[in-house]
Amino acid sequence: MKEESREFFWTGVLSDGTKVKNEKVVALSREQVLNSLVAEGAYPTKISSGGGMNMSMNLGGGSAKLKVKARAEFARRLYQLLRAGVPVSRAIESLGEEAKDEIVLMCNDLSESVSAGIPLAEAMAGYPKAFDEIFCAYVAVGEQSGTLLVSLERLSILLAQRAAMQTKIRGVMAYPVMVGGTIGILTAAILLFLVPRFVDIYASFGADLPAPTLMVVALSKNILPLTTMGTTEAWMTLGIPAFPIAFNPVSITSLFFFAFLGWKLFRRKTSDDPKVNIFLNKIIFKMPMFGKLVFKSALYRWTSTLSGSLTAGVQAPNALEMASDAASSAWIESLTPGLVDATRSGRTMGSEMGKSPDVFPVNIRTMVSTGEATGDLTSMLDSVTTVLQEEIDGQVEGLSAKIEVLLLLVLGGVVGGLLMVLYLPILQLASSASDGLGG
Repeated sequence: MKEESREFFWTGVLSDGTKVKNEKVVALSREQVLNSLVAEGAYPTKISSGGGMNMSMNLGGGSAKLKVKARAEFARRLYQLLRAGVPVSRAIESLGEEAKDEIVLMCNDLSESVSAGIPLAEAMAGYPKAFDEIFCAYVAVGEQSGTLLVSLERLSILLAQRAAMQTKIRGVMAYPVMVGGTIGILTAAILLFLVPRFVDIYASFGADLPAPTLMVVALSKNILPLTTMGTTEAWMTLGIPAFPIAFNPVSITSLFFFAFLGWKLFRRKTSDDPKVNIFLNKIIFKMPMFGKLVFKSALYRWTSTLSGSLTAGVQAPNALEMASDAASSAWIESLTPGLVDATRSGRTMGSEMGKSPDVFPVNIRTMVSTGEATGDLTSMLDSVTTVLQEEIDGQVEGLSAKIEVLLLLVLGGVVGGLLMVLYLPILQLASSASDGLGG
């Protein structure tokens, strides 16, 4: 019986660096799709069958995952082994020794693929969670030009710098998260455990509580999503048997949950909407304190990736696409088609960047234009990257001091304020008692 052709959809990268997502292909089997795409120089990362069937093939298994720091270490160690004269297949196999099971399987699969004559970049493209497009592009350029060692050396330096920068930024952002979480736990503990004890004490006084204390008491009663207050009457009026507890939709926890759920639903609906993504990106970049740091970090990733890609021999349009992905910014990504068109039509990137002064500051535009005019763009981009790195380092140091002061003020204001409000009725009673004795 003759096998019939079916529809398949593939995701990956074309030979010219263009990204493809769910592109339709008619073929007899997934293997035929894979072979035809590889013959054309494409790097497919996923092939799914049509007809509503949920059959997909992540090339090479694809389950292994490497973070930026681990990816940098992988590139560095591979470069060292190849420089020492170890064959590619053996070098990759040795990198999987004493690693996690999925990394071992990945390295063995890569080694077998290389031994079978498959290019290393093509084999790595089957593991998009471990090797991104930038990694694969560097390796592909190195293989095609016979300078794999040089490409791996530049790649390892680029990834190591990015990992170091990521560690710095995460470090300065982790501190407020930890202290903020501590403040939240202390506040919740006071509201949940300390306030009810004071309420019992105040009830024995038989005096009216001041408004601030009443607000804190109401807050304490409505912090959890479950309540036992009035549940019997509420359920019986609806003709439903009473339950000992009921869900409180207006509690603080419930409101936070609904807000989180609403945000998740909103982002699920708008995740592919460029206008929404750009709008949110602009808000993040303009946030107080952290906005400028996030913005400069995106620019740093963009310039460092663009410089490294051009130095490795990647064509300018493809290098711009990879730099856009590395920046992880919808705003910068929206400007990439214009920059790509400028390089293809003979215009300068500097002139195109001048149309977006909010994204590309004047010093970056000037240095890029100078590099294009002198024919030394990569060196100028390296200089821009160095300048951005110095600015980020200075901003991280300044932020650390500001955050420490701010968090101390918040801690004193929130916890101290709550305790003051709780002791306010006692102070009022003491004052009333002294007035009575004086009278």
